[in-house]
Parts: sequence; structure tokens; C-alpha cells
Amino acid sequence: MSVPAGPPPPTPSSDTAAASPSRRRKGVLVAAVVTVLAVGGAATFAAVQITGGNVGGAASAQEVGEQVLASIENEDVLGILDVLLPGERELFRQPTIDFVAELSRLEVLSPAADLAKIEGVELSVTGGSVEVRETNVADITNLELRGEINAEVDGETLPIGDLILDNVSDAEANLSELDESETTELEMPLTAVEVDGRWYLSVFHTVAELARADLDPIPDIPETGIEPSGGAQPEDALDELLDGIEQLDLSAIIAALNPGDAAALQRYAPLFIDDAQSALDEAPIELDITQAEYTVTGDGARRHASIDLLVVEGSVDGSAFEVEYSDGCFNVVAEGEELNSCELDDQLTGQEFEELDDMLSEGPVRDLIDVLTEAFADYEQPGVTLVRTDGSWYVSPIGTLFDQLLAVARALDRSELDDLIEASTAAADSFFDDMFGGEDPFLDDPFLDDPLLDDPVVDDLLVDDTVPDETVPSDTQPEDPFARCWETADANEASACFQEVVSAGDADPASAPVEMLHPECGVAEAYWDNFAMTDEAFFELIDSARPCFLALVESGELQEFDLPIVYTKPECFEGRNWYQVFDDPEYDERVANCSAG
Repeated sequence: MSVPAGPPPPTPSSDTAAASPSRRRKGVLVAAVVTVLAVGGAATFAAVQITGGNVGGAASAQEVGEQVLASIENEDVLGILDVLLPGERELFRQPTIDFVAELSRLEVLSPAADLAKIEGVELSVTGGSVEVRETNVADITNLELRGEINAEVDGETLPIGDLILDNVSDAEANLSELDESETTELEMPLTAVEVDGRWYLSVFHTVAELARADLDPIPDIPETGIEPSGGAQPEDALDELLDGIEQLDLSAIIAALNPGDAAALQRYAPLFIDDAQSALDEAPIELDITQAEYTVTGDGARRHASIDLLVVEGSVDGSAFEVEYSDGCFNVVAEGEELNSCELDDQLTGQEFEELDDMLSEGPVRDLIDVLTEAFADYEQPGVTLVRTDGSWYVSPIGTLFDQLLAVARALDRSELDDLIEASTAAADSFFDDMFGGEDPFLDDPFLDDPLLDDPVVDDLLVDDTVPDETVPSDTQPEDPFARCWETADANEASACFQEVVSAGDADPASAPVEMLHPECGVAEAYWDNFAMTDEAFFELIDSARPCFLALVESGELQEFDLPIVYTKPECFEGRNWYQVFDDPEYDERVANCSAG
């Protein structure tokens, strides 16, 4: 008999032609342009000179939306910033301005880059409207901005720096050809927050509201959230956070965060904190921070804490460990083994690391490591960012991230970036040479010469039709533990054979047809006959068997990915018995695309 083949989940077609060099270069250029525009846009939105005496905001949530819409229409970015929540405005403003200045210095952006105006881009909105959607609380309101937005791009005036122009082939020529205009529908969900009688636009509350809307059922916004708990001194802020981590107390951890970063998280925490804390309480983890020493530097309302010494002892599932950080090095002791991050060259020895040692000792990868080491020799670790808000000190996670990015940028110069690009390209080429012998693996695949691939039945995306290569000596082919099962004519005997092989531990159950391992679901015989039946009879059988297979998933005996997609996504088959469709590649592609996403 012919060997029946169970259908694994389909995969998208892999016969897409390789992109030409010019197309790849243009793709890199477009990515660079998008990056510049994104950074420039963020910088423009952050470059606001609002004094402490200007409360900003608007008189109502409706007015917030109208100001944002009018500012877009008039290209008035200051008008948008004027309604941003003060804590968020302070969080993003100076770091973003500094980061864009560094990009100009590194020639990623051109010297002509202006924070108040993105050259080369013109935006306009027509037919704009604002829909106000009140929530269950009086101080949070959702807005929907609608209209048509037109974007015009002039590639020749974009603030693209010499770093991109010098390292991307034909960059200037492609930019000169980039002259496009596109109109799309504007549907912008925003969230406005009321503070002390004024309404403000909030980035983080917008994210929180989008996440809440995805829940089923949609819960109410909590009337109150976790109360921020800061420290009287900068050092106290880090103490508060470490205490929460040591106690594995999520509420304490969230309370120790700067409200400018975490006001939305603190407000919405009651929606998830109980379940999350219960899961953490059940985790077999214990922590004890035995030593913590740090130095705080800076002045004003923003400081930085450099950790000098941190020792954490604990256990995971009964296995004890100790982690010590000092002098920029991590030393980890667990299960009798010790590893120090600053002594890896001495500790990564032995036969199991021989190949790694060879790769790191010489060649392009070693060159890249050396270039990285030299480029970041003057990198200054900024530490943890601490911020004073409403008289108390807090840890600012987003501020810490921004300061780390700035420290990385400040450690580099243009020549170092050029060296990094050159060394990275050489290391990548070396990697592919080692992996694929220096040739495109997709253009030199011996399996593509298999005449069986010309057979539309054999070469089907949904069927595991792998056959032994007769050109390979039989003694080099691994023996199929299910070989005798596939040769069995009777479905019941074949099912018993598959179960016997799996029970004996001779094969992975995932490599056997799930229908044959679980004949109780009633599909084994039809599967063995390759589902030779009408469309109606096929789906009647599948519909009757699906609850049985899903129950096995629910019980944990199977995972969902163990099931063929006919049981998990039957709608992808468009009411047709796929097993009896032999010459409809467009249908096969639709099924593959549907099952993939």
C-alpha cells in the first residue's frame, strides 16, 4: 500500500526569489530614512521649552484632542507638547534632545537637523474630528482622532547624515528619487488624563487603555491604584526598590517607580496585581540581599546611583545560589560551580569550549571583539537614574534606559562607527562562510534537484512526504522506528504498532500521527485510508473528533501544536477535504497562509 502521511501544520511557500543587490540596498536606505524620521519626530515632540510656571494642558478632554489635531494640521509641535502630561514631558524631553544631538555628532543625522522642524516631510490633515469616549472614571477619557492625513516626502532634503550616505550604496541617488506623496485614513486612539483641574495627553495611559480594551470581558478602570512610595533621600529610592525585590512584593516594586514612568502602571495595577502576586508566591524562589552599597552622584532633581557592591543569596527550586556584583564583574556560585564574568577566558576551557576558543582567538570575530573593546574603552557607566517627584525620590526605569543609550552614543565617534560597520560585515560574512561554505544555502540545495519535487502530490506544503534518498548508501540512513507500522495494512494493527513503539521509548510521540496514537478519537481508520471521502463526510468526521483531541490538550496529555491544523483551524480548509485535493496550488497556498497566521 502507499504510505499515508499525516498533515503537519503548513508553512508558507519558501520559493520566493532572492532579492537583487539593488533591491537590498534600497531596503537598507528606506530603513535608514524611517529611523531618521522616527528619531526626528520623537525629538521634535520632545523639544519644548515650557517653563515650570506653565501648567500646560487643556480645559477639557475634547480640547486636548482638538489641540492635537490642530497642531498636526498647522505643523505646530509645541501645541502638542503643551498638552502632554507633565511627568511624561519631563521624562522624555531632555534625554531625547541630548540623544538627537549625539546622532548629529555621529553624522547619523545631518548638521542641518532641526528639532523644531523635520525637513523633507510635510504633513496635513483634512476632515479632522475628535470623538470623546468617557470611561467609568471621571479623570480618564479616551479620544479617537479621525480624518485624512497626507504625507509628502522629499528625499533630497531629509536630514540624512554622512554615515548613512557613505556606507549605503547609491544612497544619494536613491534619496534623490524619493519624492512621494501618500494620503491615508487617520484613526488615532489617545487617552486624556485630568490632573488638578487640567486635562493632558498621556502616552502611557493610552497604552494601558489599548491593553484594557483587549481583555474579555473589559474590566473597569480602578478608581485608585498603587500609591507611590518614594524615599526622603536619593539613596532611599534604591533601598525601596531592592526591599520590594527581596520580598518578591510586586506592589512594593511598582510603588518604588517614578510616577513619571509608572503613573499608568500604578493606576491599572489592581487589574492584575493579585493574580501576578499569587503566581510569584507559588514560585519556588527565595531571595536575600545581604549587601548593597552604592554611590549617588549629581545634583538637582535628577541623580545617578552607581552600584559598588551587591550580594544576592537565594535558591531556585531548592538549589542554592549566590550572585555578587562588584568592580564591574559578576561572580555566580551555583551547584558547586563558580563563574566570574571578568575571568571568562580562563574559565571557558576544556574540550567543550575548544571550537568557541578557536573562533574567538583569531579571525573576523576576534577583530570585531577588538574593535568593540577599543570603541567602548571610554564608556562611562551612568548607573541607575533617580528622580525627585512631588518631594520624594524614585527609581526611573525609562530614565535609566535613556541614560544608558546616551552613554553608549557618547562613547563613540564617527571613525569608530565606520570601523564597527566594517568589522561587523566581515564577521557576518565569515559566519555564513563557516555555516554554508561561502555559498547561498538556498541557491545550492541538493534537495532542490530531487525529481520528486516536480510531483504536485509529493511536493505539497501540508504533507510530510520525506522519502529516503536512494543515492545515499542504506547503511548511512537512520532506521525509522515506525517502519514496520507504516507497512501494516490494517488500521487497528498499525495504531497498536505506533503506540507500542512510543510506549517502549523507541521514538518521540511527536513523530507519529496523533490519530494513530489516540484511536479513541475515532479517526484512525479514516486517516489510514487517507480520508478518502466526500467533503461533507470529511468535516462531519472532523467535527465529531475535534472535542476528543481538544480534551487531550486540556488535560495536558497533548499540546495544541501536536494537533494537525484540521482540528485547530478547520476554517482554513474552506469546507474542502484537503486530503483529496491534488492539483490546486492556489488553494494549498491559501490554506498555508491561513494556518500560519
